[in-house]
Amino acid sequence: MKDNLKLVTVAVVDYSSQAELIRTILEDAGIHAYIKDGTVGNFLSVMTGGIKIQVESADEEAARQFLAENHGEEEAEDQAESAE
Repeated sequence: MKDNLKLVTVAVVDYSSQAELIRTILEDAGIHAYIKDGTVGNFLSVMTGGIKIQVESADEEAARQFLAENHGEEEAEDQAESAE
């Protein structure tokens, strides 16, 4: 990672597996993504405010839109299945 990058958080999750999945999905879409606080462990992530997925500030809008269109649908489906 370049030292002069301005990173912004586009998602916060509780589990490192979730963070890695979102990072991979963004990378596959051509958006470079980074994980912050991913080494704190799943239990401690709640205490540190979660595991953050960050992108370069120039990619923020594209990343948020991509996650809203893709991850939002998966999350809605998961919530619907949990309600059943």
